Amino acid sequence: MAPTSSPPEINIEPEYCPQAIIDWCNHIASQDHKPRGSSSRDLSLKAKKHLCALGWKFWYIDKKYKWELRYTSPNNGKTYISLRRACESCIAEGLEKGTPQIVPVLQEHPSKPKKKKQRICKEERQSDAEEHSESELEERGRVVRRAKRVWNEDGAQGSGSSQRNPRKIISWLLDNKVVALHSRVFCGGANNVVKKGKLMHCGIACDCCGLVFSISRFEAHAECNKHRPSATIILEDGRSLLDCQNQVLSSNAKVVNDSVCSHCRFGGDVMLCDCCPSSFHLDCLGLDSVPDGDWFCPRCCCKICHKPRCKEDCADDLDDNSALICDQCERKYHVGCLKARGFTRLGNHPPRKIWFCTRSCEKLYFRLQDLIGKENLVGEDNLIWTLLKIVESDESEESDPSSREFEGLSKIKKKLNLAVGLLHECFDPLIDAFSGRDIVADVIFSRGLEFSRLDFSGFYTVVLERNNELISVATIRIFGQSVAEIPLVGTWSKFRRLGMCRILMNEIEKKLSDLGVRRLVLPSTHNVIHTWTNSFGLERMTVSDKFQFLEHTFLDFQDTIMCHKPLLNASINY
Repeated sequence: MAPTSSPPEINIEPEYCPQAIIDWCNHIASQDHKPRGSSSRDLSLKAKKHLCALGWKFWYIDKKYKWELRYTSPNNGKTYISLRRACESCIAEGLEKGTPQIVPVLQEHPSKPKKKKQRICKEERQSDAEEHSESELEERGRVVRRAKRVWNEDGAQGSGSSQRNPRKIISWLLDNKVVALHSRVFCGGANNVVKKGKLMHCGIACDCCGLVFSISRFEAHAECNKHRPSATIILEDGRSLLDCQNQVLSSNAKVVNDSVCSHCRFGGDVMLCDCCPSSFHLDCLGLDSVPDGDWFCPRCCCKICHKPRCKEDCADDLDDNSALICDQCERKYHVGCLKARGFTRLGNHPPRKIWFCTRSCEKLYFRLQDLIGKENLVGEDNLIWTLLKIVESDESEESDPSSREFEGLSKIKKKLNLAVGLLHECFDPLIDAFSGRDIVADVIFSRGLEFSRLDFSGFYTVVLERNNELISVATIRIFGQSVAEIPLVGTWSKFRRLGMCRILMNEIEKKLSDLGVRRLVLPSTHNVIHTWTNSFGLERMTVSDKFQFLEHTFLDFQDTIMCHKPLLNASINY
């Protein structure tokens, strides 16, 4: 099934109405399913009219089965895949430019506050290439998240942390620490009437009458008829309550959550971890529904207690609740849980540069460090394999061009740059749609980002050479003795079909077995899956196989098949 030969006509009359995009965002936020009905259509049309009045461009993209509307900003050239994202961007642009007309301030709702809802937004899983503009790749997918924000009576969006009437904007501002309790405010009205008061959690206490007002009623009390209380009520330092709202919203806007599943790299309906920015599909975790209460991904939980905190009743015990992450297997452990197990090698807090959960991880780490840069002869055909990684060293040594460390580092960097070029030849562009980063370069140079699926700091690169000419490359990350992954393997085109990949993989498997690693995993494309399974002895991973490694975030790619292989004769005499 294909869409019609030509996209639908776009006939939207521009109409300037800043509140329209606010109303649409609020309407979407209040829904737990895809908005439908005449009211949703009316709000959507009004929002589009306002964007049109601001110069936004609307256009359709062919998605094979249907035409999908896209929205391009006139200010930054970015393209957005939904009206909601476009409206949120428009609001953010207004905040940056200081445009008060499009600050997200809601109208008063005298009814009782809505209960918290789980927000589910749906979108088809799409290819990377179809979702970026010329200026920047856009985020893919939306999230299933717990709505921890509450809409406030006088026009603000709160974090839900207030213990005192979260529907009041002043309480929200106090909780976010942008204003102080009992701060002095004033509002000027007609006939030079100026009313003064002080901020309370429950409202503004007027100096002249002692009554407590909401901000809109305090404006009316001051005989001000502008009907914009957030803008007309001023603090002693010159800021308006509107300025304070902008300050909180701008600060909150900097918090970005991943909208791509950390396991399968697809967007769609994803659930956010309440501890880190990572997100996951329910079926990738083996879950049927969104868990009640806070939820934490496997990577954020201690491997001893399987919880994000050491104890529920030790909130003040920062030492026991602090976490240590093993530099080899990347598992997380609470200091308190380690103490309870009699673990004494905890180092100081903050911990020293590197830390290991077991003696085997420590030995494995230092054996790998000893291998870096050392050439290993393969057979009698002048083939050499080398393990490469950029290793931090003393700044004084690294900056001295005459030092051996500087010379060795320069040689490694040169080989890594060649490895990037080789893998770029072997694979289509591997650009992360969320961050716009080159995955190949980040993996080769062991770069790490905040998102677990983009943290490649644990990767090493193995190169196969002959007479200083690069032949094959493989990237490898070892999660302790339990498993190692090799997500990228490639050979220069002129050396293919000569058995070079097999030679490299055989050497890697032998070394992993010698290091005591018990299993190897790698992603395979459909066109070479038979080669991996028939010639290299790997098997397709079943769902139950994948669930065994949920605590590890493997580098997987869309439309690939995860394979694995037990490494026989693995040495475990550590």
